[in-house]
Amino acid sequence: MNSNAAENSNAKSMIDYSLYLIVDHTQLNTLQKVLDQGVTCVQLRMKNQPLETILSVAKQLQLLLKPRNIPLIINDHIAVAKAIDADGVHIGQQDQTYAWARQQLGYKKIIGVSIQNIQQAERCQSFDCDYFGVGPIFVTTTKTDASPPIGIESLKTITTLLPKPIVAIGGINADNIHPILTMRVAGIALTAAVFSAHSPKQATQHLSQLISRTPSYAKQS
Repeated sequence: MNSNAAENSNAKSMIDYSLYLIVDHTQLNTLQKVLDQGVTCVQLRMKNQPLETILSVAKQLQLLLKPRNIPLIINDHIAVAKAIDADGVHIGQQDQTYAWARQQLGYKKIIGVSIQNIQQAERCQSFDCDYFGVGPIFVTTTKTDASPPIGIESLKTITTLLPKPIVAIGGINADNIHPILTMRVAGIALTAAVFSAHSPKQATQHLSQLISRTPSYAKQS
């Protein structure tokens, strides 16, 4: 990594992944109600939608997030991220390769990579990405094509293998978040725990409070 890349990496190390929401186009109205309740990062995930639609939603999101200095991550669609100058992208094991994504976006942008099991974690140890999204930890109803849940013990093992910040994802809610907060994780990715709650605003507030009560959480990398 050259000096400019190192400087960009240092700047990105300040990104707060602690309360990381994953949204689609159907959740923008609710998102507006919860953004000021402790949300620190937002990913737009829209599968099987026209690029024009994704681009339009991404622009709407950017208008909400930029004034609040909340990073916008685009799932998979590097072209959309480039078109609106989003803060970064998140790519899966079956999406564009990390090396290609970095070539397209450079080191100023955030790149997250999905990890679904210990074997993938071992293969991706040398990736110079900015964070890893690890999961699903528990059974999730949000993502219909999700891999089998890896559980708490596998997450704990993966945290010892990967040197970059880890964002835990998949079926996490206020009832099962506690053991994850004791691990070396930088963030919790949430969808249903917020958007399927009776009161999304109260749910977000509660989750933010749980996180803030764990002093070591989100300060480990």
